[in-house]
Amino acid sequence: MKKLLIIIIGLVLVGGCSSEPMYEGYPLHHWREQLKKNDYMARWRACGAFGRFGPQGKDAIPDIIACLHDEHHLVRQEASNALARMGPDAKPAVPDLVALLKDPITQVRQAASAALEHIDYPTWYEATRAHRAEDE
Repeated sequence: MKKLLIIIIGLVLVGGCSSEPMYEGYPLHHWREQLKKNDYMARWRACGAFGRFGPQGKDAIPDIIACLHDEHHLVRQEASNALARMGPDAKPAVPDLVALLKDPITQVRQAASAALEHIDYPTWYEATRAHRAEDE
């Protein structure tokens, strides 16, 4: 009985010592897989999870950038939010975020603008200045 207890405690300790960050009970790799699901709600939730991971999720930046082109506006918006929370590590997303400044959905444009401001302020300034000039 004592051996069994020691084995169980050992398994719990080893299993609970993952270096991978967790969100809502799932490890980062689970959320990365969710970014590629057919269900837009799964992709939306995964983008939200990466927003919580922040810079710890930077390995998924290419997958999150792909979500900026998603057919569903909620996914595009949440992908922008996730990239904003990753800060300068998300610099490869800048061209895609600039393109989203012309998205037909206001909330997507706002999220893309906020993400640009956090990731690359000079580009955000120039891009929004150009858009303001177009509006005049």
